[in-house]
Amino acid sequence: AETVGKRLKVLHRLNQLQTQPAAHPVFVIASVRAALQPVFLGLADYPPLHLITGKDYLLPELSLKLVEIAYQRVDMVTKRGEFAVRGGILDIFPTTAAHAVRLEFFGDELEEMREFSVADQRSLETKPTELTLYPAREIIITPDVASRARQMQHEFPNLTTMLAKIAEGIPVDGMESLAPALVDKLGQITDYLADDAYVALLSPEKSMARAANLIETNEEFLHAAWDAAIEGAKAPIDLSSGGFRTLHDFTVNIGKRSLVSISQFLVDEEKQLNLHLLEVPNFKGLAVEPTDYIIDQLSQGMQVVVAAPAHGTALRITEILTANHIANELALEVPESITEVSNQTSNKVLVIQAPIRKGFVSDEAKLILL
Repeated sequence: AETVGKRLKVLHRLNQLQTQPAAHPVFVIASVRAALQPVFLGLADYPPLHLITGKDYLLPELSLKLVEIAYQRVDMVTKRGEFAVRGGILDIFPTTAAHAVRLEFFGDELEEMREFSVADQRSLETKPTELTLYPAREIIITPDVASRARQMQHEFPNLTTMLAKIAEGIPVDGMESLAPALVDKLGQITDYLADDAYVALLSPEKSMARAANLIETNEEFLHAAWDAAIEGAKAPIDLSSGGFRTLHDFTVNIGKRSLVSISQFLVDEEKQLNLHLLEVPNFKGLAVEPTDYIIDQLSQGMQVVVAAPAHGTALRITEILTANHIANELALEVPESITEVSNQTSNKVLVIQAPIRKGFVSDEAKLILL
């Protein structure tokens, strides 16, 4: 539910940007698997549920809406995508939240919201005033979807249990696998991009290999199902339209949007830009210490930026640099440009908090990112 919630949050945001452009650049980072996975195209008709303290909500009606967006009603909330109702209290664990939230009603008024721990069900100190709930499933059970599930029960008796629940409007685990048979049309994440969006394909060679592997694995499962059908099992549903898209289909669907490929290998094309980035030395097995390398590069006029994944790690790095008599500064925010880095890193190392897995050396920009 957590992964689904995050995906749908991004798709809803992208859908919103098509009519309400953001005041700042928006970046979406997706793996090859996520980019090639088919997505539901009807999200515009099912906006997220937004709750605000002080407003009136009919609790029975709110419970029905939660079921419609695939939240599961339980006796006690223990994981994301669940909700429970006890008197005038509604407990819910949003798919995109770190903690579950307890909603207390006074009559129809949402009087207070408070986060609580699912481990011991005790309330926490945080009291949000607003709550946004995204669907817990990638397929919304519309009347059309329920009708198709009802019709398919007679064709595929081995799926009767799952289809019967879907026909009654009840979300069930594994229902996304039947999406091609239940939904009119599946699209791609590119269908949610604005017309002026830029798409960057990192390491196209690796991306092509990964895409080919995904499609091959998907076809192997389909062939195995048909082999079982030949031996007497029920013929599988045709779900070919719900398989991973090819990388070619993905690039074609980008349409008139700008596509940039970033590769370590030069290609013989007119429209190529060499960033002249070099790999950071691997200090494992080398006689030189990272601190000695930093001192040497600073003496050559290079600007050095060290990225740490967490605040505690960043503080530890500043302590190590200080212990080795290397001037440094811990940045509260990540610099937006090389010019800003230059202003902050005159003969000293700039330490930032950022989830960067791999650095680079740019001789042209006189910049090293570790």
